[in-house]
Amino acid sequence: MNRVRALLISFLGAAVLMAALSYDAVLWAQDFAAGFPGGGGRGIGLLNALYCQLASPCVLTGDNASGTGTLRIRPSDEDTQLVLCEASNNASPEMCSAITHLNASATVSGVNTIANAYLDSSSNYVRYNTSAGYSTFYANSSTTNASNTTGMAVYSTNATLSGLVSLTVSGAGTSTFATGTLGTVTNDFRGPILNGGSATCGGVNAGDVCLNEGTTTNGRATALLLGTVTNCSDGAGAAACSAAPAGSVVVDDGATTVVVSTTAVTANSQIQLTYDSSLGTKLGVTCNTNYVDQWVSARTAATSFTITLSADPATANPACLSYSILN
Repeated sequence: MNRVRALLISFLGAAVLMAALSYDAVLWAQDFAAGFPGGGGRGIGLLNALYCQLASPCVLTGDNASGTGTLRIRPSDEDTQLVLCEASNNASPEMCSAITHLNASATVSGVNTIANAYLDSSSNYVRYNTSAGYSTFYANSSTTNASNTTGMAVYSTNATLSGLVSLTVSGAGTSTFATGTLGTVTNDFRGPILNGGSATCGGVNAGDVCLNEGTTTNGRATALLLGTVTNCSDGAGAAACSAAPAGSVVVDDGATTVVVSTTAVTANSQIQLTYDSSLGTKLGVTCNTNYVDQWVSARTAATSFTITLSADPATANPACLSYSILN
């Protein structure tokens, strides 16, 4: 009898303890269902989280001051795919966004953030609102350099790829930056294009902007103003112009030649000359106003070129000329 009584007391005690714990757990869960403690009602409910472990698809709902939002885990479409919706501000159909993780193979994985679309089981984009376009931000990681890439893309309202920007690994410490689609592309750069590496573009020095449209038509650069980083001004003859690809020099009175020293000149350079009597202020001299013919009579690559005049101009003033070097 005593043994039965002890077992009954133990059972009743355990029941009371479980009831107390259950009551506390319910109160705690209700607290979280209304919002994280101290969070002003903006948290995701614990009861919804528990439901998420049991139901498919999984839906988390959280209230805030402006409405209700949902976080959905789509079942079986991809390795992992989260769908974010804002129910209070959405028209019908919804325009949700998706964050996806995909293992394309054992050595390639990627993450993709998509506005107004998600990936189906064949990794194709499916729009929520088919009257609207969509855009993506993606990043892929791989054991192969060329498959390590990141970028963004925009699609028009008829789901056509309209713009693409990507950055892809091309080797150790190097990458390829690409913009454009098969259609017309406009690149609007609002700042300087700088180069800190040693890569070349078609054999041209690093830092140059190379333009090429196809194999038979050269690209065209159009600008409001063209300039060079350095510009030479030497009014003393035997011009020392360092590496300047453009500048102004003089042929001294009584002479018919001047050597312009600049490392910008190459064996393939086109050197343009302009006889210009208005350069007095720039050169600090009084320029000769009598015109004579001039030409480039010699060059040494990476060193200098020589300007020759057809005659010594009359009057005792130097001949003033400007030069510019292309290529």
